[in-house]
Amino acid sequence: MNRLIDQTLSRSRGETELSPTGAWSPAVDLYESDEHLILKAELPGVNQDDVELRIDDDRITLQGERQLADTMSEKQFLRMERSHGAFHRTFDLPTPVEAEEVKAEFKAGILTVTIPKVVSEKSRQIPISG
Repeated sequence: MNRLIDQTLSRSRGETELSPTGAWSPAVDLYESDEHLILKAELPGVNQDDVELRIDDDRITLQGERQLADTMSEKQFLRMERSHGAFHRTFDLPTPVEAEEVKAEFKAGILTVTIPKVVSEKSRQIPISG
């Protein structure tokens, strides 16, 4: 319970989210419109080439790594508050989606994934013969 409260308070103060294992975990929003599911992930300091996105059946997986600058080693830091390392997030999708039509955009440290929902046929009247 205390860990949950601490995570909530640290998030509201803008602090980095850490998983229970201490690994970095990016903040993610997942919401829906009438026609799409939209996933937004905060990935500041992550190179686009270091991010992988995959949809399998009814799940979306986001994984990657925020790397420590090549010119720095942990020994040079006087204080290190920005997390780095690998991350892996998987989310269940609440509705069937068109996996082949997914679009992803990475801009200003924000990954936006637009996932079209499967369009179901509208109800129609069926004539009855007899």
